[in-house]
Amino acid sequence: MLPYTPIHSEENIRTDLKKHENTADWKLFLGQIKYWREIAEKYRYSNKSEFEHISNVIKTIWEEFKKKNYSFSDDELLEIWCEEEKINLL
Repeated sequence: MLPYTPIHSEENIRTDLKKHENTADWKLFLGQIKYWREIAEKYRYSNKSEFEHISNVIKTIWEEFKKKNYSFSDDELLEIWCEEEKINLL
């Protein structure tokens, strides 16, 4: 059996997400996380391998993001925690 070749490469997903994190634009970063979550969901039942691939990349990037210990306002933290709950459902 051949290994799965993703439709959306990890490098492209990572580049798309990291560009917003690196500029500390949290709204755009969270928006892109949401975008990739929605892309993953589109594949949940039609292409399980792609769904799992995108989900794993998102979760890895999210864990890297959390380890950086940025300081956020209470409103930003609430928004971040809400997004984390949705990521955990992937």
